[in-house]
Amino acid sequence: MKDSRIHEQALATLRPLEHPLTGRSLPELVNIAAQNTVEGFIAHDLLDFDGAVLHWSQVFHTLCPELDTERVVNAAESYTRALFYESKIKDDNNEPYLRVHHELWQLVRDELVEMSRFLGWPSAYGSETCDSYRYHAVSDDSHVKHTIEATRVLVKTLTGTEQGHMVLAGLYVSAFALHDRRPRTKKVVKRAIELMKIYYTVLFEAKYGMALTED
Repeated sequence: MKDSRIHEQALATLRPLEHPLTGRSLPELVNIAAQNTVEGFIAHDLLDFDGAVLHWSQVFHTLCPELDTERVVNAAESYTRALFYESKIKDDNNEPYLRVHHELWQLVRDELVEMSRFLGWPSAYGSETCDSYRYHAVSDDSHVKHTIEATRVLVKTLTGTEQGHMVLAGLYVSAFALHDRRPRTKKVVKRAIELMKIYYTVLFEAKYGMALTED
C-alpha cells in the first residue's frame, strides 16, 4: 500500500488544519471527524478498502493534527487492514467459539498496535480495541468493557486525564449499535453521525481545553 495511488491520494486530501484552533474551527473538526467515522465504517462494510483509508485518514488527522500526513495515512491503512481481517474472521466462521479464538485475531491486534504506534498512542489502545471487536463479533457484552478501557487510554493520551472517558465510551457503544442495525436506513446513519458529533464535541473540548462556541 505504501506506493499505491490511494496512499498518495489520501496524503493529498489532508489539508492543513487551522492553528491556533478557535471556537469557530473546532465545530468544523467535529463535523469532519463524525462524518468520516461513520462513512469509514460504511466503506468497510461495502468492501471499499481505498474509501475506508481515505475516511480514516481524515479522522486521524483531526485527532492528531500535529503529526505529519505520512504517519496519519499509514495509521489509517493499518486500521483498515485490521477491520478487513476482523470481517474475514466473522464471514468465515459461524460458530462462536471458532470466531472468538481464531488465529487471525493476532493479525488484527498487530495492525491495531501498529496503528497506535503511528499515531503515538500506547499499544494498550490497539490491544483493547482488538478485544472489543473480538467479543463484539460473538455478541458478547464483554466488548463494552474493552471499549471503556480503550476509551480510557485514548482520553488519557489526548487530554492528560481520564475525565469523561465513561461518557465517551457510552456514546461510542451507542453509535456502534446503530451501525449494527439492519436495514441501514438514512435515518439510522443520520442518528449515528449525530451521536458521533456529540462524542467528538466532548473529546475535542477536553483535548483543546475550550468550549465549542463561536468567536
